Amino acid sequence: MQARLEEKIIQHALAIGLLAPQILEQIESLSPPPPDLTERYGHRLARLIHHHYLPPRWVDETLEIFLIQAKSNASADQEKAQAFPTLTAVPGRAPEQWEDVDITFTPFKNWDRYEVLDFIGHGGMGYVLKARDPRLNRLVALKILTGDRPEQVRRFLQEARSQAQINHPNVCRIYEVGTFESYHYIAMQYIDGFTLTDLMTTLPLETRIQLMRDVALAVHEAHRSGLIHRDIKPSNIMVERKDDGGWHPYIMDFGLARPVHEPGMTATGAILGTPYYMAPEQASGEPHRVDRRTDVYGLGATLYHLVCGKPPFAHDQGIEVLMAVLHDEPVPPRKIHPHLSRDLETIILTAMARDPRRRYPTARALAEDLTRFLNGDPIFARPPSLWYRFAKKYRKNLAFSLTTTLSILLLLILLALNIHTRITAREQTRLAQQFGELIQEAEGVMRTGYLMPLHNIHKEKKMVQNRIQAISARLEHLPRYAVGPAMTALGRLFLLLDKPRKAIDHLKRAEMAGYDTPQLNLAMGLALSQLYHLELTRAHRVADPATRRSIMKKAAIRYRIPALRRLRVAGSTEPYSRDYIEALINFVEEDYNRALQIVDDAIREEPWPYPSLHLKANILKEIASQYKMSGAYDRAFQYYRNAEKVYHQAAQIARSYPPIYLDWCELYINIINMDLWNVGEDPGSAFQQARKTCQKAIKADPESLEAYILLARANAMMGNYNVWKNENAAPYFDEAVRLAGHVLATSATTPS
Repeated sequence: MQARLEEKIIQHALAIGLLAPQILEQIESLSPPPPDLTERYGHRLARLIHHHYLPPRWVDETLEIFLIQAKSNASADQEKAQAFPTLTAVPGRAPEQWEDVDITFTPFKNWDRYEVLDFIGHGGMGYVLKARDPRLNRLVALKILTGDRPEQVRRFLQEARSQAQINHPNVCRIYEVGTFESYHYIAMQYIDGFTLTDLMTTLPLETRIQLMRDVALAVHEAHRSGLIHRDIKPSNIMVERKDDGGWHPYIMDFGLARPVHEPGMTATGAILGTPYYMAPEQASGEPHRVDRRTDVYGLGATLYHLVCGKPPFAHDQGIEVLMAVLHDEPVPPRKIHPHLSRDLETIILTAMARDPRRRYPTARALAEDLTRFLNGDPIFARPPSLWYRFAKKYRKNLAFSLTTTLSILLLLILLALNIHTRITAREQTRLAQQFGELIQEAEGVMRTGYLMPLHNIHKEKKMVQNRIQAISARLEHLPRYAVGPAMTALGRLFLLLDKPRKAIDHLKRAEMAGYDTPQLNLAMGLALSQLYHLELTRAHRVADPATRRSIMKKAAIRYRIPALRRLRVAGSTEPYSRDYIEALINFVEEDYNRALQIVDDAIREEPWPYPSLHLKANILKEIASQYKMSGAYDRAFQYYRNAEKVYHQAAQIARSYPPIYLDWCELYINIINMDLWNVGEDPGSAFQQARKTCQKAIKADPESLEAYILLARANAMMGNYNVWKNENAAPYFDEAVRLAGHVLATSATTPS
């Protein structure tokens, strides 16, 4: 990789907060990565990937976006002038307009298949040229791929195959796919027009609605061909003047399209598309939930922008847009433009419903409602009152109005006849889906909060607590068959809040109701393993060997053995990978070397590997504690330092995840204890690090008492150290008493 492109990716990671500046200052001190990694990414970027400061999947996707700019060089302008010597005289095509286009045109000067005429634009995968086909004497647009990595080529050819399957006047036609001097290209219909982005402020509102109606019909044809576009937005819709002065739209860029019943090339956790126009199920990074209604949302969001003059969620930062898409409702268009038609607002908001089941079922249904709106007919987006439908239809067609009324009455009769036999099954399915969606949403809220810069996660926790209260309030009114799913949902939500005991209580109640699923067993296994980890930590604080062995024996019977059984039964269950679960099982079994091998595989595979990094750090810390208890202090210190590095890597990814800081602080307290009583060194440095990590835990979650307890222990230990040195110990003991008092006072008011 060129050094300039490598530096550009690193600076981009700094700009979006993915990489901390202090990491760059330490980069040369990091151990070197494998040669193949350095050859692919460059010296500095390879080190950041190798030490888990940057996810490789994010680097690859960012590299794809910056690929065109990586080819720029000092002679680019001269080469463009040689390739197109007459363009300087063409109005609107002055060379200074090409300053951001990093592309060399020279390879296409002597191409006999197409005569390249002009440069049109560029995007994430390549650039587009205007050319003439001498064989058929017609203008074409040539989309040129600038990279040659297999995944890029697959996506490029997928776009051509997807778009070529659709035969519709509002879909840009594909003529040919080929290669020329190692460049892959797509020859497609040349559209002499503009994007909707360029015209949205100049076209009349009725024209904008007509264009979106035609685009919706084109998208419906794509769906009939078995494709989902996944990136509908104003800049992917071009419009061209017709002979009669009207406008003809074309849907473009099927680069993210995939077959309806295939998962495509997007792994779980990867978010592809444009956040401003992205449906919630697409923004959550779960491709299996994406279907035709995802494109209906994109059509609605695009129509919202055309009508309101701005996207539905007009934030500056991408993470803010994604959070808004996942958790907020768009501002109703009539609040922006009060004189807007209520029916048009209803159409837009129906297309953009957060729940896909409440949207239009097809793009054609959306187009039909837009047609009704344009014709002055009543729309079907919401269930209107009988008087409203009758009055509207009466003015146009009395017979149609009577037919509609009779149809509604007949439908009600049919529903009444079937409701007795269908109600139980339908309600049970609805409740199960509802709880599942609620859990996924809560997990997404917490995951997004953890990945953001260090902040108080009270807001994210409050959203999860609200969901717990909502389910709890419904328990008394739920039928018996819904108790198991409801209790499982509550248990998983409490586990998200790091309350394993409450999680276990609710999961046991689900089992008592006869409920047994992989999700329940996984949640139970995770909660039991958390409690086992806490008991191990408590045992390591005990000096007496007999007492310590007794604690560990009881913990094994109460937590370790049932945790292993649950985890083995659950197997690989979302959202955790198979390698993560296998590593956790080996950790609980105390096969630490095997656990380290497997957890490294999980770290390499996961896009945001902070849970696996956290697990690896805990494994290393437990190995160190075993050495410490056996008196091998040099080996213990070595493993503590290795664990310290991994905690640091995990905290660089999940900067607001309190458990990382709590376990990290416990590590430093163990070092203080070892320095103080065994090694005989000054524990001051370890104390400062313990205080720093505990304060970060408190900043992320001020309501958690564990950080205050750890900080009180650290101060008490430093007080004892100063007493031993015959120095002033009062400040440390005073601070320990203050912190302990805070814990006692808080425990008295909130026993949980």
